[in-house]
Amino acid sequence: MHKNALKQYYGGGGEFDAPTRILLAALVEFGKDSPNSVGTREIARRAKINISAISYYFGGKSGLYDTLISQIIEFIRDAEADFKRRMAALKKDPSKEGAKNLLKDYMFWRAGAESQKDEIFKHVESIMMREEFYGGKTLDKIYKNLVEPNDKFVAGLVEMASGGKMRGGDAKIAAMIITGQTMRFEISKRTLVRAMGWKAFREREAGKVRAVLGGIIDRIFP
Repeated sequence: MHKNALKQYYGGGGEFDAPTRILLAALVEFGKDSPNSVGTREIARRAKINISAISYYFGGKSGLYDTLISQIIEFIRDAEADFKRRMAALKKDPSKEGAKNLLKDYMFWRAGAESQKDEIFKHVESIMMREEFYGGKTLDKIYKNLVEPNDKFVAGLVEMASGGKMRGGDAKIAAMIITGQTMRFEISKRTLVRAMGWKAFREREAGKVRAVLGGIIDRIFP
């Protein structure tokens, strides 16, 4: 079981071991191109390791990519864990206002208080978008372990915040519409900055986005 490379990177874990360096190099290379187009030689060169180490630690390129996808899922789920804990508490003591506030906080987080300076996470976004576009077994894994649980989570908040007026399929559709409002801020920051005439997308700009998004949620759930 290898250490989660993204947790190591964002945790400032100092010196990275060989598997972590390979995973971070693979993240960049697979973020730039498809698994079929990326060669192990390029990954080894970026990781500054012998090419044989990829087979030694991961059994080859396919095993490396599968491990990377698992670590991306784990990293995102861990980042969202506090929101899920708050939802568990709300289920015990339901509150329309509490559900609306949690929905806001989750959407604010998704809309991206993160600035453009992070060059690593953009490769995570690139990989996720490509898998969404092409489909297949990897998308099945992402959907089952990340997308589907998040859809249920947001749909549950919608149902509670609406006082039960939106349920079942309607709550799911509303959840996807609300979540979709944040996509531009997650994956298209460069065009967003151009469209708004901003110099960058940092905390000041994210604050403006949160204010407008909060107003939209308030109108949906008065």
